[in-house]
Amino acid sequence: MMTSIIFMFLILLYGYVAALSERELVATLMTGYKKDARPVRDPSTPVTVSLDVTLAQIISVNVKEQTMTTNLWIRRRWRDEFLTWNISKYNNIKTVNFKSELIWRPDIVLYNRVHEEGWSETPDTNVRVSSTGDVIWGAPATIISSCVMDIARFPYDIQRCPMKFGSWTYNGLHLNLVNFTNKGDTVNFIRNGEWTLESFGLQRNEVVYSSDLSVTYPDVTFTVVIRRRSLYYTYYFITPGVIMCFLSLLGFFLPPDSGEKLSLNITLLLAMVVFMQVVADRLPPLSTSIPAIGTFYGVIILLMTFSSALTIFTLTLHFRGPYIRPVPNWLRSMFFLGPPKARVTVMTNNKYVKHSPQSEESEETESVQRRGDLLSPALGRIEKVMNHLLDDEKKMKYKRGLEKEWKILAMKIDRCLFVVFVLALIIATGVVLGTA
Repeated sequence: MMTSIIFMFLILLYGYVAALSERELVATLMTGYKKDARPVRDPSTPVTVSLDVTLAQIISVNVKEQTMTTNLWIRRRWRDEFLTWNISKYNNIKTVNFKSELIWRPDIVLYNRVHEEGWSETPDTNVRVSSTGDVIWGAPATIISSCVMDIARFPYDIQRCPMKFGSWTYNGLHLNLVNFTNKGDTVNFIRNGEWTLESFGLQRNEVVYSSDLSVTYPDVTFTVVIRRRSLYYTYYFITPGVIMCFLSLLGFFLPPDSGEKLSLNITLLLAMVVFMQVVADRLPPLSTSIPAIGTFYGVIILLMTFSSALTIFTLTLHFRGPYIRPVPNWLRSMFFLGPPKARVTVMTNNKYVKHSPQSEESEETESVQRRGDLLSPALGRIEKVMNHLLDDEKKMKYKRGLEKEWKILAMKIDRCLFVVFVLALIIATGVVLGTA
């Protein structure tokens, strides 16, 4: 029992001595430390800072505002020549953690960060310092960065969003920024529902911002390459557009007498315009390029407008009005309507003027006329009325024949336009979506 008590006492005493030694170590390191100056004993020596960035999550990509919101884990490593100690004097303590605001920190910022309230504040996380003076400072950050996006292939687009990190005040002679790894870290990346991460690469650059070419400013640029998941837009925007376009094809088979032929095309055209406006609200107001889906809707609207105009044309052929004329011979030959209808005979002064070859019916009429001369005046008047009735019936029959020919012509033109419209739709859809 006494042995156990002594053992516990020694453990507590060792923990107390270790804690006391760590406090003493931090107090010793901070004595006379100046955090406003670079941590080098030779002023001509640059501080080498290595940067490591982990892409944890792509929170959102705002194409309309040209911004990307990401969650990053940023780690900076450098050597502080004033933060070294002999581990044998401090109970073999090799590393110590304390507030990062107590020591000098490199002012590494994201150049293309969207400035918000508190954008320049540095996260006050702890630093990890080793006995050799090596400092590791890591902190998570949710950052909104600007990203110029190319929407020419929307919604099948691939975006490249660079994130340029560098010192805001030190040039390469005072702070040498290097990359810790050859590519960005994506081990802990959280999958995004709208975008697929293609790559997360990096490149170190040395840029001259002044007239002095000997002074360069190093930076490390991480490039996020993402591909849009197009299922949402294909299902909710492109598929309804294709369906409505094929519905407009059925308008070529709709009988003109139903009265819905033109209204169907106009309704579908207005629906396509509404869909196009919904898509346009999701895109930035750029004039440099038209997205693929915008081109698709534009082509479909153009075809449907052309279809409505052709529907009006075929309706004018179907309904010729009271002053109907025979179908021109060139249209007869083009659409194989056969020979023209024989024109009717008309009566002038109780005598027929023939505008077509005599038929058996006209010869019977002449015989009746000869016999009528011998009858009484009453029978003559009756015969005159009957002749007028026969003339009216022949005219109506001839007119109905012309109307039938025009309706047949309109139907054949509808079928031809249907074929042309289908070919134009297939070609336009293939070209627009094929180039996307």
